Amino acid sequence: MKRIYVFWLVLLAITPITIEANTLESELNDKVVKIIEQFQTQHGFNGSIAIKLKANPIFTYSVGYQTQNTKLNAEHLFSSGSVGKEFTTVALLKLIDESRLTLDDLIGKYIPTLPPWGQQIKVKHLLSHTSGLPKISWKNNITTQDVMDQVMALQVLEFPPGTDYLYGNINVMLRAKIVENITGQEFDKYLKDHFLDPLGMTNTIQSVTINQSKQQVAGDYPTAINGVTIYTTTSDLLLWEMALLDGKALNGKSVLRYISKHKLSGKPNHIEYDFGQFYMENEKISAIKHDGSNPSHHVLKYTNLTSQLSLVVMSSDGNKNLLYLIKDDIEALFQSIN
Repeated sequence: MKRIYVFWLVLLAITPITIEANTLESELNDKVVKIIEQFQTQHGFNGSIAIKLKANPIFTYSVGYQTQNTKLNAEHLFSSGSVGKEFTTVALLKLIDESRLTLDDLIGKYIPTLPPWGQQIKVKHLLSHTSGLPKISWKNNITTQDVMDQVMALQVLEFPPGTDYLYGNINVMLRAKIVENITGQEFDKYLKDHFLDPLGMTNTIQSVTINQSKQQVAGDYPTAINGVTIYTTTSDLLLWEMALLDGKALNGKSVLRYISKHKLSGKPNHIEYDFGQFYMENEKISAIKHDGSNPSHHVLKYTNLTSQLSLVVMSSDGNKNLLYLIKDDIEALFQSIN
């Protein structure tokens, strides 16, 4: 998203939160906390982390502030950024698995009011950002209807569908619209009924109005767009990662089944659908990661399939690189004990 915010630097505030007591060995717990504290004091990290190692329960830890006067805790909501695109991706894959649509269906079949180009774009083009649809023209407090107005005014695509790549949120919003038209449910209700509630993601919301929750962390760009404006916590997003891997989110199929290299994006190891990037070792997928931003909110979701370490880091300090540095230090810590 285009606008840049600078989140204030604050005095150190440490809020350890655990979903279950003794979620990590005491020594490891202390070392993880020390890493996060150092990033807060040395680099101004303001955010939360959730970690899961093998069969151990989830461990979470937070530092900093939700707003200028409220200390951050594990239930405060960050924007999911581009990672939130996974929800519309999985919703469509679920409906495909239920034979309610196919990858090769034209989207005009499900949104018949679209301009003529709706009879050129296929469902698979929305999933892979190869539709030719442009990027959203952003404005303060933009809503689903605002984006739909842009869509309906569009006369010409950027390129013929399936011939090039252009990453954009109109693809995501139209996925949510297709879900609504097939199921007869508003997207936020469908998401809650079919994914969030069954998976125990009690702190995740699809915002249908601007600033829907008082739990949101300051520093994001105010939007209310179906499929795009999703707020969550590190622990909820880690539950989502587990559900993708073990098949609970994908009708019993692991997300690894849907991982293939994007042929048109030009990005190394970019997954064709909205699941981020993958890494290979000995001709097998060894790790997957996905990140996102909105705009000073940042998120990184990462799983090392070899060590069975999964983590989610979310922040509001505007420094996305810190999430990768934290991930590297945490991963090195756990590798040192194996």
